[in-house]
Amino acid sequence: MKKPPVLHPFLFALFIILALYAHSTKMIPLTFNEIAIPLGLILSGSAMIYFFLKTLIKHPRTAGILVSLFLIWFFAFEHIKKHLRISISNELFLIINLVLLASIFIVAIRSKKDHIALTRYLNIVAALLVVYNLAGASRLLLHTININTSHPAARSSSSARLPNVFFILLDAYGRADVLSEIYEFDNSEFVKDLEQKGFYVAAQSPAGYCYTDLSLASALNLTYLDELAARVGPQSSNRRPLFQMIRSNQVRRLLKDQGYSFVSFSSGYYGTEIPSADFHVHFTGASTEFRNFLITSTPLAIFFSKLLNSSQFDIHRNRILGAFQALSSFSCPKSPCFIFAHIFSPHPPFVFGKNGENINPGEFSIDDGSDITGFDKTKLQQYIMSYRDQLSFINKKIIETVDSVLEKSEVPPIIILQSDHGPRAFLSVKDADASYLRESMAVLNAIYLPGGDYHEFYQGISPVNTFIALINRITGTSKPFLKDKSSYSTWEHPYDFVPFDASTYSKTLSSFRDAEKQER
Repeated sequence: MKKPPVLHPFLFALFIILALYAHSTKMIPLTFNEIAIPLGLILSGSAMIYFFLKTLIKHPRTAGILVSLFLIWFFAFEHIKKHLRISISNELFLIINLVLLASIFIVAIRSKKDHIALTRYLNIVAALLVVYNLAGASRLLLHTININTSHPAARSSSSARLPNVFFILLDAYGRADVLSEIYEFDNSEFVKDLEQKGFYVAAQSPAGYCYTDLSLASALNLTYLDELAARVGPQSSNRRPLFQMIRSNQVRRLLKDQGYSFVSFSSGYYGTEIPSADFHVHFTGASTEFRNFLITSTPLAIFFSKLLNSSQFDIHRNRILGAFQALSSFSCPKSPCFIFAHIFSPHPPFVFGKNGENINPGEFSIDDGSDITGFDKTKLQQYIMSYRDQLSFINKKIIETVDSVLEKSEVPPIIILQSDHGPRAFLSVKDADASYLRESMAVLNAIYLPGGDYHEFYQGISPVNTFIALINRITGTSKPFLKDKSSYSTWEHPYDFVPFDASTYSKTLSSFRDAEKQER
């Protein structure tokens, strides 16, 4: 019988990337460009290792099996550690793994078997895995929903003296009353500082939704998402329409009609990356959400941290600091500008102490809510303390940035400081009844307008109506306000909305904690 070719190492390399891509695309619709570089590196690396081992041991099928074994171990490294729940350092766990892996390699190399049957079997298994994941990824890519974000133009007479518009989205920044109730954090000094600079701070502003992509797609398109939810269905997990709405949003289009250039800042979160902007601000050394996930699954995270003295936490910190610095020194390339900067903080990971000192909280992750606390008492306390410290530092950076923007602007700017949702120590990503929704449904919403005329604004104005007021002010139109409302949904089913009304919400934080104690 003809000996089978050694294909499985390269098929497994392809499968690993496709599997991660297909899994991610269910929630975050990545482009193929996102995986091109990792795929090229893994395929070329697999080929180099295979040909080296083949030359060294003179047994191509044994070399292929060792390469496949190495790939599976390499990309399952972090998952293995989580599954085993071993309380040892990452470095010691890696050393133990390398010793075991080396032992297996030595035994396999000394073996005289040709592994014909095993190679044939692995070729078939790897090929089936590739086909399955390729079909899944293709199906997700082809399943698109076209969203019309066009809007009748209302051009002003001149854009020469229109103000730059700074929209700074501060992820998971809580409203002052929630920060006091849950986090025992007095934010009155920060709010007072903003008000003294001329900001209007809406003290009762409600979040539209409890996730970034939902909130931002709604606010920037001057509408709620009920119509979209009806189109895609409540059981859908397809976030592609949301990201389409964010990239080609109505606010961007309407301001473009007024002569505005659109500037977007790289955020590290796929949903708010808008490379199609007229000007897109990148940060040196920054990575993407998908590539961060890829790296943290492997021993490379330990390598970067220990040998290169550059961890995922450093990259994340530098992106946040870089965004504040770039905003502080920003000069509009083509006036006027609509500047959108999504700053992924005070949302976890908690990488800053209250004075800006570097914090590396164990394993790098951008998870939030029950995904990281599990409603464990110790983890909840740690979340609250870490959030409070990081918020203290972020407050300082916001004030510094606002001062700089106001000082350097030749034409007094419009500045919107807003959060997409509140903090989420007590949010379940799977169940509204297991959540204290008052926390995540209360947001920072502060706006600075030249001249200080805030007659359209009120204490409970939502992000959607804030942008309607802004567009009316700039374009001279009179689009009516919508009803201020909030909706909860799970991460898996973002369009299955559960209405939240703060005025009738009966659950209290103490009752929530008492229920948790009884369950435990």
